[in-house]
Amino acid sequence: MVEAEHDVSGQLELSLLEVALVDGVREVEARLTNRGAGLDFEWSAVWWDRAGAPLSVAPERWRRRNLAAGDSALIRFVAPAAAGESWRLLARTAGGTGASR
Repeated sequence: MVEAEHDVSGQLELSLLEVALVDGVREVEARLTNRGAGLDFEWSAVWWDRAGAPLSVAPERWRRRNLAAGDSALIRFVAPAAAGESWRLLARTAGGTGASR
């Protein structure tokens, strides 16, 4: 699932490729595809533990991407701790201040 600001919602499609445990830490590999016009955006991941508690209040870090219409990119992100069980991908326009639900 991609949680996104209004101006990028509906444009990005997430395809999960692999979720693996490496040295006890969850790693995710996915493909982001731009289904709209050219898009300059940033993405990040937030993680929760098994009980549903967030591992941190803020996203780990924002990564900038630019995708032309129809283009896709492989992305990879790693839980910040072994307790990371579930995640959500956030997206916003480049230079944005956050994503809305």
